[in-house]
Amino acid sequence: PPKWLTPALWPAVGGSIHGEERRIMTGKLYPMGGNMAVRKDWYLALGGFNIQFGRVGRSLASFDEIEFADRLRRNGGIILYDPQMVIYHHVPKSRMTKCYIARRRYWDGRSLSAWERERGGWIRQWSLGLLRVLLTAPRDLLGLLAYSTLGDPSMVFTYQCRLKRLQGYVDETWPWLLSGEPRRRLS
Repeated sequence: PPKWLTPALWPAVGGSIHGEERRIMTGKLYPMGGNMAVRKDWYLALGGFNIQFGRVGRSLASFDEIEFADRLRRNGGIILYDPQMVIYHHVPKSRMTKCYIARRRYWDGRSLSAWERERGGWIRQWSLGLLRVLLTAPRDLLGLLAYSTLGDPSMVFTYQCRLKRLQGYVDETWPWLLSGEPRRRLS
């Protein structure tokens, strides 16, 4: 991978950052969709993946597997991370560019916003959106400033991507909060 593609950005091209130990995934840990096995009875019982969160057209929406895993957990399912499950994933050159990675992070932000809205409605969206803007933006701006000062271009790009994710989150959140009309799908 290019030097600027730090481990924090690996998920944008399907790379795992979950480590080398087998464990049950809890909290904010979710499986990567490209290397995920689901029991058929659970898949059918939960109605499969919600296509509202998947990729359609030029959209890079990406929370279909996270939304499904979240529903699985809320219905008593357990998610096991096993680092021995390995796939070899070809990443085309077109996806190994700064432009693509930044765009992908922007869509991660939009996807996160849509998922939070789906899970908790207006109040959850408003409170989490406000926290993200008030806490995440200053942290990421300080990180960008610090790494710019230190002259670390790979970390500068990582923090630029963090801010792109926040931009996507805000772009998806604020129109809905102002109008009260939820979008039907990410596009």
